[in-house]
Amino acid sequence: MIEINTYAVFFSFFASLIINFIGIKIILPLLINIKLIDLPNQRSSHTTPTPKGAGIIIVFSFVLLYHLYLGFSDFFLSISLIILASFSLINDFKQLSPLVRFISHIFAVLIFLNLWPYASDTKLFVKFIPYWLDKIIIIISILCVINLFNF
Repeated sequence: MIEINTYAVFFSFFASLIINFIGIKIILPLLINIKLIDLPNQRSSHTTPTPKGAGIIIVFSFVLLYHLYLGFSDFFLSISLIILASFSLINDFKQLSPLVRFISHIFAVLIFLNLWPYASDTKLFVKFIPYWLDKIIIIISILCVINLFNF
């Protein structure tokens, strides 16, 4: 089980806040300069043109702080996040097909659930349904959450 003291939680929150604030302030002009702009359409949640790609800073700060506090013994959560972030960033530059994005999501979720030690034993309904069906429900649930934000 992961154990982090309260001070580490507060420090990591403020460190992440500072990294994200500074990183996004630095990267926004670059994104605007290379015209990596999302123009609003009917499906958009924004009404003005918005730079794309700054989310990579958030992933960077999370991965950095995760390894800073929990060490470098496992990289499977980081690999999963980097796969998701990489395909999202590539999609910002060049529109990928939904199938390619979905396959990358499945790959990242499978790495996360099967190789990350803290998630590999995850069970939701195993007392009521077979283990394999429980895993399928977990995979589909995570994919749904990813796609709520990524598509």
